Amino acid sequence: MKSLYIYPIEGLYNELFNPNPKTLENEIAIINGTLDINGCFWAEIFNNTNILKLIDKLKVFSYSGLDLEPQFSSILSNIENFISCVNEAIVNICDQGNSEQEFFKYLETINILISLYNRFGKYSNIHLSVQDGYRFDDYSYKNINDKCLLEKFNPFLELIIEKIIPLIEEYNPDIIFFVGKPSYFSVAIAKLIKHRHRSIKLGITRHSSEYFSLSKITPYLQRNQMLFSDFDYVILECFEAIEKLLINCLENNGKLAEIPNILFKNQFNEIVKTNQKYIGNAIPYTLYTRTYTNNRFRINPNYVADIHIAPYSKCYWNKCTFCGINKKYSHDYQQCEFEDFYDNVNNVIKQVKTIKYLWFIDEALTVEQLAIIADCLIDNNANIMWQARTRIEKELLSHQLVEKLHKSGLRELRLGLESACIKTLKNMNKFDSDFSLKLVDDIVELFTRNYISIHFPIIIGFPDESDYDRSITYEYLRKTSTNNKLVTFNINILNLDVSSTLFKNWYNYAICSPILPCLPEHFIGNIADWQGEKSNYSELESERNNFMREILYNWYPKNAITSPVVYYRLMESIRNTLIIKANSTNGCLSSDKEDVTLVLSNKTIVTYLSPHRFLVYDWNSHHYFRCNKTLIKIILEWKTPMTREQFKERILTEYKDLITENDLNILISKFISEYHFLDIK
Repeated sequence: MKSLYIYPIEGLYNELFNPNPKTLENEIAIINGTLDINGCFWAEIFNNTNILKLIDKLKVFSYSGLDLEPQFSSILSNIENFISCVNEAIVNICDQGNSEQEFFKYLETINILISLYNRFGKYSNIHLSVQDGYRFDDYSYKNINDKCLLEKFNPFLELIIEKIIPLIEEYNPDIIFFVGKPSYFSVAIAKLIKHRHRSIKLGITRHSSEYFSLSKITPYLQRNQMLFSDFDYVILECFEAIEKLLINCLENNGKLAEIPNILFKNQFNEIVKTNQKYIGNAIPYTLYTRTYTNNRFRINPNYVADIHIAPYSKCYWNKCTFCGINKKYSHDYQQCEFEDFYDNVNNVIKQVKTIKYLWFIDEALTVEQLAIIADCLIDNNANIMWQARTRIEKELLSHQLVEKLHKSGLRELRLGLESACIKTLKNMNKFDSDFSLKLVDDIVELFTRNYISIHFPIIIGFPDESDYDRSITYEYLRKTSTNNKLVTFNINILNLDVSSTLFKNWYNYAICSPILPCLPEHFIGNIADWQGEKSNYSELESERNNFMREILYNWYPKNAITSPVVYYRLMESIRNTLIIKANSTNGCLSSDKEDVTLVLSNKTIVTYLSPHRFLVYDWNSHHYFRCNKTLIKIILEWKTPMTREQFKERILTEYKDLITENDLNILISKFISEYHFLDIK
């Protein structure tokens, strides 16, 4: 039986999870039974001809007399520079040797281009983003059903009709597996194939991620007649194993009801859920590696790998009221036995000879499992830096353990603190009753002393959380990260997961009623809203971005298009949060020495706005400011390489009546420490 896997169109390099510039050169083709055109989609976004068409529209708009965003004004001032910056960014963002500022430089450049598409592109009615590609109202299958075959709502439709459908028909599969959640892209293909070729079977598989899983919403799917008029099967769990069982069943005219972990429609038009079954040891571990790129990167992406070392072991706590992550699985927590876990780790080490950075994606490893990993890495003399997540446990206070973890290469440990407000933590059911922040302080102090970074995921916006409750968390993060430079955090706004205790027992919390975004029989999302006293989302969004910028990224431009929250998420997706911590010397050249010769960056663009107004925009740092004609003359003096003292002497001689020494000192400081407009000569 001939199968075809169709992958979704989503974020750039699949949300930077697999950074490889070569994917932007791929043609639309079925390779080894797989159709994956995500790179082709983004290649069109970055096509220079398409970018120039956008800039032509920007030019026309500029004649309206309305104010332009500073980024757009700078583009028009030097179009060649912008095209060059984009072409550089789409390649160099894949370099895993980037510092924080370098990664931001490339990400912000790409986001500026995407902003052009969102303003002037053909599908400006659909929001485009680096993280997701086009963002649709895809929580309702009815929305997708009603709109996916209308070009106005589906930017992929022309491509699907003209290229993808003929390609599929030429390949002539017996069954098509659509990877990921149903989308405008996949449903449009399914509808057209179902209309033309009734004999081809269509299934949905491999949809589970940290953020989404169809397995969590099977009661809704069992009412979704519309979805099962387009698709024949939904695989709920143990995807690869069930795909093989399904193919074997179809080849041998077997009974679908005997295949575990699927949804299908029977002869009575009923949507049937078969028994969910844990298929133990089908895959002892899952290793996700990247392909080598021939670019001259400081750290090639193929040095980085993700590992799910115990794929059938869920989070062993499984009590947090807000969390639905374990609902992706049908089985209870399966402890991976010591010997099996030890063998898994050793086998992985033997496979990853070229890997230098290993990211464990298990929901939560136990302290004992962390120790096993460390022992195996040390015993095998593996030169690997790694990251993992576990719970805040008193067992982490073993000095011998922490020293061993550092020796083995552990450089970041993620601990789900979520809040520093005890009232909120109790509502979350996050810890046992004897928990205290002193335990967290002691863990942080011990790990920091051993040069292991502790990272805290934080949640704000929990029902009944007050401004004061949040301020407790902010103050704790401020104090802890100030006293321990290796401590980092990211801040999430609560999403009400429909499989969580919080949703199912909403009446026990400060929730009047949960609200689905559509009718239950059409719902294919994971997140609901709720009525009740809660903080304003836009205020929370602003609050967390400002706090992360203040505490973690004091170099971050205040008016950047890329928010600090998105910046962190993509830094984590590409695994640079681990790599930067593992290479603490990694960073930009320092220009703070008095005797260093400096010159105005060739990426610092001066734009004429009016007779007395100019814009200075730097495409390295993405800082900018507006100024008058006098200040522009002073700035341009640094086109000649000079030290700070030479520049100061020249300006106080040539412009002594126009600027004071104190103001000049402030300007020089901003140039070097804040705006980064200068390069070392």
